[in-house]
Amino acid sequence: MAAKPLSLAISTFKGGAGKSTLNVNLAAEFAQQGHRTLLIDCDEQESSTRWYNVSMKRGLLPTDGTLLHLRVAPGDQFRDRLADAPEADIRIYDVGGYVHQRAIEVYHECDAVLIPIIPEPTAATSAIKVATILKEISKKRPQGPIPYAAIWNYVDMIALKHNKVASGSPCDPDERQDSHGGDRHPQEQSFQRCRGRLRLALFQAGQH
Repeated sequence: MAAKPLSLAISTFKGGAGKSTLNVNLAAEFAQQGHRTLLIDCDEQESSTRWYNVSMKRGLLPTDGTLLHLRVAPGDQFRDRLADAPEADIRIYDVGGYVHQRAIEVYHECDAVLIPIIPEPTAATSAIKVATILKEISKKRPQGPIPYAAIWNYVDMIALKHNKVASGSPCDPDERQDSHGGDRHPQEQSFQRCRGRLRLALFQAGQH
């Protein structure tokens, strides 16, 4: 019998916090580290699914079978879909941006939850709401408490503009060119920068 995969959810009830893009980037990072990773999109808006499909077509995600995708539609039976899911070492869940039963089902499955926040009051309110729900679930869950942490998912555009003026280019030279010396696609540059920020944020979160 296969070992139970590590399950992680990216969840916030605040729109525009970058939940789905963070979800895809985190899944891609785990896959590139050699972990079989399953991206599970439970969001009605299917944002993760769209990001996954577009990024796959543009060659921005691993294609060696380490990164897989599963769509769980609103009308699907959650447990049945998980039972038929491909084997994976890690499952990354994207849940809808509001309080609903599917989100509760996902939280019960999770070993940890990341709450992306941006510098807006409603983002902080949303993070508190998610944390409150997780605490309530933890009281009744046989597996014990659900670890959770807020992650700063924002780029200071003023700082980026300053760096562009100072360097004379939108990004560092090693980011601007690929390994063959050609210019990278702008979306790939953004993707790689986001991946680097994600590594740093996860490292900082692990220090606490």
